[in-house]
Amino acid sequence: MLHKVLLAFIAGCIGIGCLPVLPSLLSIGIFTVAVCILCACVRRRIMLCLIILAGLLGLLRGYSFGYGGLAQQLPKSAEQQVLQLEGEVVEVRQRNHRVQKLLIKVHALIALKQPINPTPEYILLSDYQGKASYQPTEVWRWRVKLKRPHGFASPGAWDYEGYLFQKRVGAVGYIHQAQQQLTPAGHKVSWFRWFWPQSWRDHMPPEVHGVLTALLLGDKQYLQGSTWEVFRSTGTAHLLVVSGLHIGLMATLGWLFVHCIGRFVSWPWQFISRPRCAAIVALAFACSYALLAGFSLPTQRALIMVAIALSGVLLGVRFRPVTLWLSALAGVIAWDPLAWISSGFWFSFIATGILLWRFANRPGKPSWSFRYIWPQCVVMVAVLPILYSQGQSVSWLSPVINMLAIPYLGLILLPMALLSGLLTFLSLPPDWAAMPVSIATQGLLLGIHWSASLITPKLTIQLHGLPLILACLGALWILLPSGFPGRWLGWCWWLPLFWTQPAGVAHGGLHLAVLDVGQGLAVVIKTEHHLLVYDTGKAFSPSFSAAKAVLIPYLQQKGWLAVDTLLISHGDLDHSGGMKDIIEQFPVSRVLSGTPAQLQTDTLDVEKCKPGQHWQWDNVRFQILAGGNMHRHDNNAASCVLKVSAEGLSVLLPGDIGQTEEHRLVEQYGNQLKANVLIAAHHGSKYSSSMLFLKHVQPTFVVFSAGYLNPFKHPAPAVLKRINVLASKEFQTSRDGTVEINYDPGLELISTSFYRRDVRHYWSEKVNW
Repeated sequence: MLHKVLLAFIAGCIGIGCLPVLPSLLSIGIFTVAVCILCACVRRRIMLCLIILAGLLGLLRGYSFGYGGLAQQLPKSAEQQVLQLEGEVVEVRQRNHRVQKLLIKVHALIALKQPINPTPEYILLSDYQGKASYQPTEVWRWRVKLKRPHGFASPGAWDYEGYLFQKRVGAVGYIHQAQQQLTPAGHKVSWFRWFWPQSWRDHMPPEVHGVLTALLLGDKQYLQGSTWEVFRSTGTAHLLVVSGLHIGLMATLGWLFVHCIGRFVSWPWQFISRPRCAAIVALAFACSYALLAGFSLPTQRALIMVAIALSGVLLGVRFRPVTLWLSALAGVIAWDPLAWISSGFWFSFIATGILLWRFANRPGKPSWSFRYIWPQCVVMVAVLPILYSQGQSVSWLSPVINMLAIPYLGLILLPMALLSGLLTFLSLPPDWAAMPVSIATQGLLLGIHWSASLITPKLTIQLHGLPLILACLGALWILLPSGFPGRWLGWCWWLPLFWTQPAGVAHGGLHLAVLDVGQGLAVVIKTEHHLLVYDTGKAFSPSFSAAKAVLIPYLQQKGWLAVDTLLISHGDLDHSGGMKDIIEQFPVSRVLSGTPAQLQTDTLDVEKCKPGQHWQWDNVRFQILAGGNMHRHDNNAASCVLKVSAEGLSVLLPGDIGQTEEHRLVEQYGNQLKANVLIAAHHGSKYSSSMLFLKHVQPTFVVFSAGYLNPFKHPAPAVLKRINVLASKEFQTSRDGTVEINYDPGLELISTSFYRRDVRHYWSEKVNW
């Protein structure tokens, strides 16, 4: 019965999170009363009543979490105003020597001497001035400019808005004016999380420091992007997450600590048995470490399972593995009702559940291979379909690499890291304390890098719908207990892996996607057998770009894993920032640009786009109308202007050209510029999209690719007014998310879709439509 009650609570909590809009308080109140009346009517069936009430409790927990989060979002009227903020620094994330990211717990938020109502609980601030050095627990006062959280709304992209909603972050912004410290730092847990990495930073190589901080504290801010990719490609990225291995080790240390003392001291056992005392101390060790590690999702799962298992020792009860698993699942969902929106949530619980199912309570003494080799293979089989559904590449060497890396981490590296941290607190010279663990970490890195060099081209398959369901069922069938008849048939359920087809486009058809990449541009154009990418969005830092966040996940989700032509309109960072990421991720046959000298790579030659260049793919014509001519070193004027023409749909992509270049195009091509879809030049700048140009293009649809509340105020009101005069429909990626336009020649139909409108969550930013 307990299992059914836990499942009902989990289903209720997740169910409310699947709604696009939260119901009103009145609706929830009426529903609650109706459920209570129903339980009263069937009160003799106690089990049914408990299940119904558990489901209701889960629904109310999810609703209260969502309602509370929405109630503390920054009012729209306060966006982009200069506000006075007073708050405590909770986290400090150093992007580089000039930019810091601060998570602030708000004490007061004031505009024109009037408090902002409602006031966000937390605010994420960027400090671009680089004049102050922050530490957690300090209290500061700033003048800031804020806006509501707004992430990329695109297929396959990370749900940034959901992540911030989980963290109770109701606004993001930047420091506008000089700041003043009100209270110095205190020695709280958040300060210690910051102090440990700082104390080691100057005494070990940057790569080693980043890996060690992630291993010990689960903090990946110092981790280099290339290092993360190596761990990810070898299937060992889970080692950089504080999870069951870490929590289990700490609980074991606490248990052994009590038993070691018990050999020399006898008097405490007169009041409490040694196993119960060991369970209490082990739980205290595990809780302390979980708190120090930031209480992340895998840490929560591991801690809850350890706590329930140790409580069984205190109560003299031995819980079944499924009880531990469901209790941990319910506990994590109760703590964070939106934990399930993270793919890591499903990876963590599926892997743990499969291991408990296959290996818990096995009779007899397990063999060496059963302990160390078979679990890695089981996890690999279990999570393989989910990895493919996420568009991730998979290496069959991962089980072998993990079989070697996990014991090394658990038996050597992690104990040494904890000892090193303790020695640092005891004021030993940092280089002495850090040297042994630095050497051990370098050993792990050498092994991981060497393993990555052995991995041949990665197997990447895009898996969705029925093939994904069949693959998951096949994995479960394969992992049935030994002796179950017909287990080999599970491999047959995996056959759809090898005939899954990418999203198709009919012959003569055209698929256009203007991706939501913020203040930048990235466009995907697909014909039946070919793919063109026009611009790649902005690079925000050396390790993060719009291409990694949006463009690459979009192509992987569609199953389009090769780029025939990569056309970079010009070299400005908001158009070319993700070029290297695309070339590293996919085979690219050809690269064109209006400013090739700025974009040369070691692997591919960048050709200069010239007027008159043209080619045809699958009965769709591509033509370069302008580009490559520099005017006073103006990159915008050199933008490649591309026209794509199918039988029933034409698209014009002018890059960042201004009105001068538009007038030249009108003089040269006249009515040949006519197109159904126009990607607005220069993101809708008032210096582009002249009325003369628009009258010659005569677009049915105009798409603006610009960031939410961007500082340039794109698209300009004057441009929007011109669009309205022409009675063209306008779409904005900041408002509509990724805009997809499809032409099907068989149906002679042009269809449109808008990700932010079509895929809605109650926590997503609602922009006026």
